Amino acid sequence: MQNEGEELNLKNLQKMHSFNGLGLELGDRLPSQERVRYAVVNSRLAIESRVPVMGETFNPGSGKQEFKQLGLVVGMQALDEDFVGYLSRLTDVKINVFTQAGYSSGDLPGYLNPVETAHEGERLKLPSLNEISVGGLRYYQRLIPLYNGQQRIGSIAALQSQAIIRKNIWEMERTLGLIAAACLLLIFPFVWYLANSISRPLILLSKIFRDVAGERETLNEELGVLANRRGDELGELTQSFMGMNDAVNQKIQLINEINASLEDKVARRTMQLCLANEELTKLARHDVLTGLPNRQLVSDRLVQALVVAKRDQTRVALMFIDLDEFKPINDTQGHAIGDLMLKETAGRIQHCIREMDTVSRIGGDEFLVLLPVIEAVQDAVTVAEKIRFALNQPFVLAGQSLRISSSIGIAIYPEHGSDESALLRNADSAMYDAKNSGRNAVKLFEQPILADQPKFDF
Repeated sequence: MQNEGEELNLKNLQKMHSFNGLGLELGDRLPSQERVRYAVVNSRLAIESRVPVMGETFNPGSGKQEFKQLGLVVGMQALDEDFVGYLSRLTDVKINVFTQAGYSSGDLPGYLNPVETAHEGERLKLPSLNEISVGGLRYYQRLIPLYNGQQRIGSIAALQSQAIIRKNIWEMERTLGLIAAACLLLIFPFVWYLANSISRPLILLSKIFRDVAGERETLNEELGVLANRRGDELGELTQSFMGMNDAVNQKIQLINEINASLEDKVARRTMQLCLANEELTKLARHDVLTGLPNRQLVSDRLVQALVVAKRDQTRVALMFIDLDEFKPINDTQGHAIGDLMLKETAGRIQHCIREMDTVSRIGGDEFLVLLPVIEAVQDAVTVAEKIRFALNQPFVLAGQSLRISSSIGIAIYPEHGSDESALLRNADSAMYDAKNSGRNAVKLFEQPILADQPKFDF
């Protein structure tokens, strides 16, 4: 908080209340927007929030009331036994919290060793799902990794009892069975009524045909003769027969119209389901903001490109692109401008590559470019320089001219790796070399001589 009438700065900022182990780490500029992040406090995982306090204050220099930041509230919600227990009571899910130092808190104290399916050195792409046994009971385990920036600080393990899941499935099946039985009870009377309304006129038609036609050769000729006989029972019977015949024809026409309508509805519904399925498939394999292939899709294409390259003895190039100075623009200009810049960045990169190549946004301001076939290493360097030059041009967004640059790392198959993991790791290492060399640069991976391979935190 600050004193009344004083300008807010780090020197006169006063710490009103603090939590043991929660540090107030501030730079030269106080945060002016609400921020939430995960942190480790006293070896326990916590949710740290920073909320600016805004209000009106008198400015002696201008002599006016001004709306400005008056202070900063730093809060911490520990993921302790009480909080985890509260979350677990809301659902059927048991929750345990782990930090890098070990077990932190949770509903299953005997569960201390979560099993993660990610390879060593890789960042979990999705929460892993395993089957485990705790205290003789079977659970489905889902691990949710937690990061503070790029640093992995802990995990949340959500465990669902297999017995409860089987019970829920059985209850669902029973409910569906009851619904199906109810539908059958409603359908059978309708089918019986519909069949009876059609069959009765047909039965009467058959009886009249036998009674009237006798041994005559054609029914139509008899109907023509009998229809002219008025005033007797046979004429009335003929008229009744003709009326029933018309009624049957009307019902048949109605049934045909219903069938045609049902077929049309089924065709339209099938088309809608196909379109919806295509849309869901696209959303699952593409970035929502830019429409580019996501991490899963570019990974699949990289694996396919490596198979072809090994068979045909050709080269594959993988570029890791990170935008320089994007975060300050996103923070100062707002997320709307940041999103526009990411969309424009995606378009500029696509204009620099071939139709057979792939550009993917893998998160934040990071992009991957896959060149499945190149003749020489210099070809990849030429494309990377073309991308770097395009991204270094001014961005005109919402009437403003903004500039960024990019750091690009390149890894080549087979020179820099023979599989997907090695190429990703080495392209990422080359990108960091470009950043460390002053940014706005393109670097080709250089194999270290006396050092271990850099770890790829992806």
